[in-house]
Amino acid sequence: MGCEMAAEEKALEPWRVRLKAEIDARGISYTKLSKDIGGHDAYVSRTLQGKTEPSMNTVLMIMEAAGIDPAAIFMPKTPSEKAQKVLDAAAELDDEEAQLVVRLLDSTNPK
Repeated sequence: MGCEMAAEEKALEPWRVRLKAEIDARGISYTKLSKDIGGHDAYVSRTLQGKTEPSMNTVLMIMEAAGIDPAAIFMPKTPSEKAQKVLDAAAELDDEEAQLVVRLLDSTNPK
């Protein structure tokens, strides 16, 4: 049974795993959160287990009720390999090169 649970957790979307970890770290009851957002007693628990498909608004309500920053859930904590290569290369730019890159990026963003 323990192996089955681990397999189920691995199959969960990353946002569910991170949200569960953040809620658990705060010691907040899933039942309390469920009631705080107007859901049935097991709603948050079932959501974290992947047994319900909540709207984005509901997920944001859960985060707000738990005092969790959405960026902590939806932004990866470590950059991808590709992003890390860009960051490493950017760290080696001199000031003039960095200013050139900033101007290039600014030119691609519509104002």
